[in-house]
Amino acid sequence: MRRQMLVFACLFAAFACAAPAPRPAEVVEPPAVEAPDPAPPPRDDGRLPGGVAPREYRIELTLDPRKKDFLGRVDIAIRVEKETRAIVLHGRDTEVRLASARLADGKKIWAKARLREAARSKGGAEELVLVFEEPVPAGEATLEIEYSAPFAKGLRGIYRVQERGDYYAFTQFEPNDARRAFPCFDEPGFKVPFQVNITVPKGNIAVANMPEAKRRIEHQSELVTFEFEKSPPMPTYLVALGVGPFDVLEGPPGPVPTRMVAVKGKASLGKLALTAATEQVQILGDYFGRAYPYPKLDIVAVPNFAA
Repeated sequence: MRRQMLVFACLFAAFACAAPAPRPAEVVEPPAVEAPDPAPPPRDDGRLPGGVAPREYRIELTLDPRKKDFLGRVDIAIRVEKETRAIVLHGRDTEVRLASARLADGKKIWAKARLREAARSKGGAEELVLVFEEPVPAGEATLEIEYSAPFAKGLRGIYRVQERGDYYAFTQFEPNDARRAFPCFDEPGFKVPFQVNITVPKGNIAVANMPEAKRRIEHQSELVTFEFEKSPPMPTYLVALGVGPFDVLEGPPGPVPTRMVAVKGKASLGKLALTAATEQVQILGDYFGRAYPYPKLDIVAVPNFAA
């Protein structure tokens, strides 16, 4: 009997040693909780959320119509009604490389950028959301955005035209395609000044809404920068520009300087248009009792134009 009990004890000890150790209780991690999106949701009417308004734009574009895309930088002076972590503006087909808000005291707050669709969008993300590392306080600040974008397909935004082997770039922003060219508050209710600089390859000319103020030539890169005067307050859809190896013909004396801007070799065909435009500016100014509001008038003959 004692021998049987001893054998049983040994078997029990052997099984006890061979049995796996008890597993520790599993630690169940709580589900991750995503931080709430600080950006206001898209408005049902498709307009931008309120609370931030532009005061002035400074736009710098590097345009080579021979290429498929272009580089840009836009500084937008804004007024912020109340402290916010996110600002929503317009942008389409835009790759933001750097974005920040520079405060009045010089402090810079960096932001991450993403595109989203507006409410009832018919396809394509057109709202640019900037989410900042820390809140942007109420008051005045400047959005600084560096980006790249393609020349638009179709005759809208900034698009390319080839004429007799030469490439040109033109714009059509009305009604809402300025957002394809530069991040902006692309609604007609915002009327503010614009200051535009355009850098182009040597041999090209840039024209814009305002007269040319300065021209800088970078001999090493063979790029030419055209700096234009600041415009009166206007909506984004009225911003216009052209780039290419243009022919330019000066018009007759009139209320304001008038020019014909055409593709290479075609400006002389616009003499009648120049004469008529000069007379029309005078007639319309008399009729409305208000002079033409810009310091010059360029008539740009665009080979492909949809408006």
